[in-house]
Amino acid sequence: MLLKSVWNLFLFILLLLVSWNSSSGYSIPDIEDIETNDLIVDTKDAPHYLIAYNTVKPLLSKLKEKVRELYQIIEPNDSEMNYVQELKSHNSELQNTNEFLKKTVQQLTNNMELTVKDVIDQLKALKTEKLQKELAKKATCIEELDIQIDELKPERDSDVLNAFEDKLAEITSSNAKSLAEKDEEIDGLKSQVKNIYEMETQIKEFKNELKLIELTASCIPFGEDPGLHEIKLPGIDSFEVLCDSETVGPGWTVIQQRIINSEGDFDRDWDTYRAGFGSFDGQFFLGLEKIHQLTSSQRYELYIHMVSFGGVIFYARYDDFKVGGEEEDYELSSLGEFSGSEGIVDTKMLRLHENQKFTTFDRDNDNDDWAVGKCPLDQPLGGWWLHACAKSNLNGNHWFVEIEEEESDYFTSNMALKKIKMLIRPKSY
Repeated sequence: MLLKSVWNLFLFILLLLVSWNSSSGYSIPDIEDIETNDLIVDTKDAPHYLIAYNTVKPLLSKLKEKVRELYQIIEPNDSEMNYVQELKSHNSELQNTNEFLKKTVQQLTNNMELTVKDVIDQLKALKTEKLQKELAKKATCIEELDIQIDELKPERDSDVLNAFEDKLAEITSSNAKSLAEKDEEIDGLKSQVKNIYEMETQIKEFKNELKLIELTASCIPFGEDPGLHEIKLPGIDSFEVLCDSETVGPGWTVIQQRIINSEGDFDRDWDTYRAGFGSFDGQFFLGLEKIHQLTSSQRYELYIHMVSFGGVIFYARYDDFKVGGEEEDYELSSLGEFSGSEGIVDTKMLRLHENQKFTTFDRDNDNDDWAVGKCPLDQPLGGWWLHACAKSNLNGNHWFVEIEEEESDYFTSNMALKKIKMLIRPKSY
């Protein structure tokens, strides 16, 4: 703007000089050549020239000075314009370069995104493969644990183990959960397995204790050493029993024995039958209270070994023999399933005495409804679980010869027996 204003002023002054020169007939020297000392004055026109000169000179001096300033200003501006032009050109190149770089960066970014995506996909694939391998290993480990548990688990833990198996199936079928979640669930299952193992250990210890009780409460430990042994039942003092391993195998306890040529009267009172009597090397009865304690501690089977005077051996066997307590008058509360020798009809013999109370001559618990007399008082039948007297009676009179008599010790047909043994053994053996 300044340059334009000065330039306009310069043109205006030149216009004035030209106008003045045209009217006066004189020419104005070039601005660069104007020097005060070099002016040539025509005396003829001196007054006019001097007036003009004096008027214009200050202006010309200022103009000359301005022209020089302008020249100094314009000179470098042209250089600056060139420099600006160069800058513009360089800027254009930079823009082009920048555009190229932007495109290159964009392409590299796109390529990098694809590469990163590929890498991520590969990592995911590797991680998935690793997860599957880890899960397979853990599943294998769990299956092995499951097999071990199946081998050890008792029936009482079936609900817990079924829940464990359901949980295991749920885990192995789930593919959406992360390994961390699976690990957490597996840790929980391991905790359950540990608890089950602890339960198994406790059950095993309990079984060992039960087995120890069984061993100390029966003749089972003395299978290789029959004879007299002391056994111990919970809650009562220990007592001696006769263990038999020859008659029908090891582990049997003799609760009643009758043999020929042996003294022994079985027609005893209630207290005697409750406590037991006789001699282990002859005829004896173990005692109702001891038989009750034994058959109440666990399930027992009964084996009746019989020998006729003709030398015929036969037997009767029941798999759940149980005698009630004294408050129940030592009731024959259970016999269980029967098996025996050919010719023995269970329903006509001892089975008829099942659920009957024990009777002695001084404690009549027979269910007979006879109008005259009472069976155990009228006849010396010994103590037994009488049912309208007896359909079988192994505690009756023991004869030295074969005889058929209602008062004798018989099992079938009132025929007296030469030898009798009543043996019991834990059913779990």
